[in-house]
Amino acid sequence: MRQIGQSKMRNRGERGFSILEILVSLTLFGVVMTATAAGFFAPYRAWMAGRNMINEQHNARVVLERMSRRVRLAGLNTPAGTGEFFTSAEQTAVAFQADIDRDGSAEGHRFCLDAATGIVREQIGAGVGTICALGAPITALGDGRPLRVVLLDFEYYDGMERSLTPLPLSAAQRPLVARVRIVLGLDSNLSGTYEAANDLTFTMDASVRNY
Repeated sequence: MRQIGQSKMRNRGERGFSILEILVSLTLFGVVMTATAAGFFAPYRAWMAGRNMINEQHNARVVLERMSRRVRLAGLNTPAGTGEFFTSAEQTAVAFQADIDRDGSAEGHRFCLDAATGIVREQIGAGVGTICALGAPITALGDGRPLRVVLLDFEYYDGMERSLTPLPLSAAQRPLVARVRIVLGLDSNLSGTYEAANDLTFTMDASVRNY
């Protein structure tokens, strides 16, 4: 009897973990791993957010510089006596004549915002029109991803730095344009609309060389 009792005690002490004990252990392990992963990925997410913001700023400057460089050339190689370099001066679009391709004669250029896609487009020559979706998208150098733009505004100033209004400018006012201010806003918070307090906004001025 004594030997039988000792055998039963040994069996009781050598039995494995119950299912409940295993589930509790797995749950605790999962909690620890989740906390560890969260602590590890938080700095990575912050780094990615900072990198994305830097990329947005870089891309916006590339687009602004492209537009401003071309606007500065408004009137280049236009026929003698041409007094109206800007053929259209609106709040959300600008059109002008300039010899950008250096072939000796000026061609039409127009910048506008395709609101449906959030893409700034450039129309050139025979492609200049009023439907912005038909223009070529402007993208950052080395980056085929178009910007998601929710604001593209143009402001116009004469040689005395006076703001020209109202917009669109009339045929009598367009020859007075000496400087164009370009304002571009990105949909940084992915709201789908421009919010000045939350979205990145960039401004660049272009002085017309042939004024």
